[in-house]
Amino acid sequence: MGKEVFLRNTFTVTLSPKYHVLVVSGYSGSEYPAYKDFINVGDIHSSEPWLYSECLQENIKVRANAWRAKSDKK
Repeated sequence: MGKEVFLRNTFTVTLSPKYHVLVVSGYSGSEYPAYKDFINVGDIHSSEPWLYSECLQENIKVRANAWRAKSDKK
């Protein structure tokens, strides 16, 4: 049986209007080690689906509905 992992982080995700990116603060990402000279310690790209899962689900629904509406008009 695998080891259970409990994240004890409190973090905030905000939008940077100046740069048009999401900014995560309060999250160290230290559970993600560096990989060669390619990925830095704390690079959270591998955790994006977990961090943004609700937004991703909503985005997929919006895109699928738009595609269906466009397809229905043809």
